[in-house]
Amino acid sequence: MIKNKKYVACNEVTLKILGLHNAKNIASISPSDISPPTQPCGMTSANKADEMMTIAYQNGAHRFEWLHQNSANEFFKVEVLLTVINYNSEVLLHVVWRDISVQTAKEKRLKIAELVYQKTTDAVMVTDNNNIIIEVNPAFTNITGYAKEEAIGNFAGFMKSGTHDNSFYQKMWTSINQEGAWKGQIWDKQKSGVSYPKTLEINAIKNSSDKVENFVALFSDSSERLKYEKRIEKQANFDSLSGFPNRSLLLKLLEQRIQAANANNNTFALAFIDIDSFKMINDSKGHAFGDQIITKVMQCINSCIEEGDLLGRMSGDEFLIIFKLGQELATVEEKIQKIITLSQVAIEIDSSDFFVTLSAGISCFPQDGTDVSALIANADIAMYHTKQNGGKNYTIYDYHLGRKFQDNNELEEELIRAIKDQIISPYFQPKLELSSGKLIGCESLARWQRTNSDYIGPDLFIEIAEKKHRINELSKSLFLETFKSISEMGLSKDFVTSVNVSAMVLLDDNFQNNFIEYITQSGLALNQIEIEITESCLIEDFEKVKSTLSSLRNKGIRIAIDDFGTGFASLNYLTQLDVDTIKIDKSFIGQLDNQVKSNRVIVESIINMSHKLGYKVVAEGVETCNQLKILKSLNCDFIQGYLISKPLNNFYFKSFMNEFDFTRDYQT
Repeated sequence: MIKNKKYVACNEVTLKILGLHNAKNIASISPSDISPPTQPCGMTSANKADEMMTIAYQNGAHRFEWLHQNSANEFFKVEVLLTVINYNSEVLLHVVWRDISVQTAKEKRLKIAELVYQKTTDAVMVTDNNNIIIEVNPAFTNITGYAKEEAIGNFAGFMKSGTHDNSFYQKMWTSINQEGAWKGQIWDKQKSGVSYPKTLEINAIKNSSDKVENFVALFSDSSERLKYEKRIEKQANFDSLSGFPNRSLLLKLLEQRIQAANANNNTFALAFIDIDSFKMINDSKGHAFGDQIITKVMQCINSCIEEGDLLGRMSGDEFLIIFKLGQELATVEEKIQKIITLSQVAIEIDSSDFFVTLSAGISCFPQDGTDVSALIANADIAMYHTKQNGGKNYTIYDYHLGRKFQDNNELEEELIRAIKDQIISPYFQPKLELSSGKLIGCESLARWQRTNSDYIGPDLFIEIAEKKHRINELSKSLFLETFKSISEMGLSKDFVTSVNVSAMVLLDDNFQNNFIEYITQSGLALNQIEIEITESCLIEDFEKVKSTLSSLRNKGIRIAIDDFGTGFASLNYLTQLDVDTIKIDKSFIGQLDNQVKSNRVIVESIINMSHKLGYKVVAEGVETCNQLKILKSLNCDFIQGYLISKPLNNFYFKSFMNEFDFTRDYQT
């Protein structure tokens, strides 16, 4: 039920769907509070909700689709019916949800299937079990010239060209009857009377009783491919220097190999090879000498591959090997290693010995790319990685190598828009005081929901924001939203909220004054905020960091060293700083369950050292009750991690705070 655009009541089913335990948690909130920041149409949830409710009030009722979000950050789609009702002399909106996630997904799959059927360039022909045509797609008409009405009702073989004898068709149908399918090249006749080659695949469709009900034929016109192959034979597609295929032919051969692999559901590998320091050779010895090096190296490479492997020159000192279909990656590696080893043997040029080294990168179809440009680009990326690591070797491409090259531009552009539009928002993870079992604070963690609805953690975008000099803009937005949200929750005055500050932001000359202003204008006290910095911040400009932190702490703001044990801070640094808290990195906490004595000793040493220096200690990444029990026995002050709660948005965090009961949920 909605009153003044806010929920006032709900039933148990609503609570269950949202993952809440108390109807009080939904009272006085708007629909956008339990929705992602934006709806699929692109509007913000807040603006869209206002628009939908306005229509309902105007028309008396309004039905529409909506994307909601539950306490587990999972999205679900519902059909909403808003109906205006009068209750106790008040005008309210009665809200009914109907989950349409499954229905929407099913409709989407059907639309995609129909779209593929209509838009595919391959002809599709469906017959009954007597081989009478009952359906064709638009591509069938494009290829054969026969309209749909002309084809339906005809026997499937009405387009025979007369090229094949009866034995050909007997073998084809024997395969279909015995194996349920046939695939191959065949000549048929178009409506115009022209015979043409086509690649044909026929599959038998059986019912639950294993009886054939239909046959489905897929085919494509092979005329252009055959003309293309003949044209290739006539063209001069070979490198004039080495006699091997040039770039143009290599790209075409690679495309053919991709098509062959697709047709046969097969795999193959590709190697991109480069001569190390070739520019230096050219500059010092001259281009004629460099040409001889290229010729000798290509002869060396060719001696290490076998029939079916294709070698060519891409450009300059760059070579490409397209390995034959179905070859194991281990075999490819052996060949590349042999090439690299053999290339380091002295090359005789003009009666003198000369030595070169090679760097190579390998990509594989289809996992590293399904088209020419992707396969070559990824092999090139792998080769570049080899050069960065000293050359004289090879690297096999994987997703992690190519991720920055492939996604960086898109990610950077979207991130800049997200910062500008303030899409990146704070989530809150509570901190538990072990001695009292009370929640005494939280850490604000940046979360970014990309346009594809995925939530992205800060590790993926903070570095880019710094590189693009947008980190100050992003930090300001997060600080303001964090302080505003915490202030509106009405938590106790001794509840402390931690915010992460990067070195670039901390070293900004205006940071201190701006940060204090952000806190005070939210209504919070300075001692309700804690700054978390990583150890790496300390080595940027230690004296300036020390001065800034000391000044902030003197004004009441708390200081914490985050991820302790993973950076470069020394005890000398720590003893010179005004610090309140040390946060033990989760990598140490995660090892406590292993029952290895050294793991516990390390954590215990950090806790004891911190206490002797007068610091409180927070253990990050606590996920098990056993870890909690051990940390409590080691006199750790506070814990933070998934055992207590994952990071939550402000609505669900407030609900969590209201419902938390340590004695009920975390018996140790």
